[in-house]
Amino acid sequence: MYFPDHAGTNGALFPSCSPRRIERAHGNVKACPAGSQIGSGTVKARAIQIGVTATGRVTMFNGPRGRSITLNVQTSLPAYINRSFAAPLEQLHGRYGEKLTIVDPPSLQQVLDGVWVAVKDFDVTVTGVVRRHGVAYSYMKATRCPRGALHGVFDFVDGPSGRTASTTADAKVRCSAR
Repeated sequence: MYFPDHAGTNGALFPSCSPRRIERAHGNVKACPAGSQIGSGTVKARAIQIGVTATGRVTMFNGPRGRSITLNVQTSLPAYINRSFAAPLEQLHGRYGEKLTIVDPPSLQQVLDGVWVAVKDFDVTVTGVVRRHGVAYSYMKATRCPRGALHGVFDFVDGPSGRTASTTADAKVRCSAR
């Protein structure tokens, strides 16, 4: 996901939680420091070979030093999953100011031997706010209303065949001065 120039994140201002911290707590996201959660949502995926669609919970945390986002995915059917992984953030210059790269770990691509998973819907909302010296800062930032759009590049791999496909999507940014 590419954020427009002059837009990005305030991750350096937030407490952080790493995937390793959640894994050490046996998947308990409450082990993360207060204020490190920056959003949540749902993921809908289909276990292709067995024809089961499941909805899971996604919880997002500010990653170490604000240079990544930690995602935790939990679901119970068709298999119990409680997996945390990092999505790095990269500073860019030019048309886009920051890039978020989310790569599904292999354990989420194939949850049971020979059972591949296709993500059908990924819907998350970023809600994180932190106060510093009496001023509230949201996790998402923009120094001015961006003229451009969010730009997403999505690469897909068909597990059994190994074939790849790509698509892109753009979303306009609506903002108002405060």
